[in-house]
Amino acid sequence: MNRVNIERVLWICLLVGSFSISFFNQHKLGQTQSELDRTKSELINTKNDLATEIKRNQNPKDLIEAFLRDDLMKRNELIPCKGVQGGVMAIHSPDQIQFQEPNRVLVQADDGHVDSNVLFEYSIRGGGKIAWKVVTYECDGF
Repeated sequence: MNRVNIERVLWICLLVGSFSISFFNQHKLGQTQSELDRTKSELINTKNDLATEIKRNQNPKDLIEAFLRDDLMKRNELIPCKGVQGGVMAIHSPDQIQFQEPNRVLVQADDGHVDSNVLFEYSIRGGGKIAWKVVTYECDGF
């Protein structure tokens, strides 16, 4: 095979390789677009669900309390009382959270052996961050 034929074969291989890579990228791009469309659809559904929830709960105070209750239920580490006999202090039900004015919440928590009452003060900061401060607490069973 002479030099000209070798160059032609190399150019053909390069073109075939480039077309293959381009086709593969287009296929991947199509998959990515499908994933983006699916995510967009999920976000729209979530937005619509939230809008429905807001309409159903016209009272903004109820929405704020639900937001605070949800955050506090996830933050058992804020309870200053320690569990005993392997128990972990926790807020087991939203009913154990009572809102008081101004910006205070009374919480009943337990570990299955020991009950506690904690009075928190809260503030809502930028970005929806909630700062909790223990005002006073009582741990029973010690």
